[in-house]
Amino acid sequence: MKRAISSYQQSLVVNPNQLAPQLHIFVLQMKLKRFDDARATLDTAAKSYPTAPVIPFYYGIYHTERKDYAKAVTHFVDAESLALDAKRQHPARQHVLLPLRRRLRTHRRHCERQSNSSANRSN
Repeated sequence: MKRAISSYQQSLVVNPNQLAPQLHIFVLQMKLKRFDDARATLDTAAKSYPTAPVIPFYYGIYHTERKDYAKAVTHFVDAESLALDAKRQHPARQHVLLPLRRRLRTHRRHCERQSNSSANRSN
């Protein structure tokens, strides 16, 4: 995985305006449990692509992994909102957004259940 991260980083040196390699790096860093690095990678991507629905989606994944379900839900809601905006602006590209929206709903429901069960245990 470290070699893959290095390859993606090299592709960003050649063309730094690519979102996909940044997201691949984030996913690999999360798998390696390098959470600070993953967060920094995502923060960098967010600066370049502030309206990409996938950015808050991955923030939601980050917070889910960190067991901060309330923050995860907030990011999933933001991602859903951005995905709907993108769908309205680019109706021909909605086939690209549909899988993301399905994953958003699934992750959001999971985090809401986890957040509710955590709240119930603390009462």
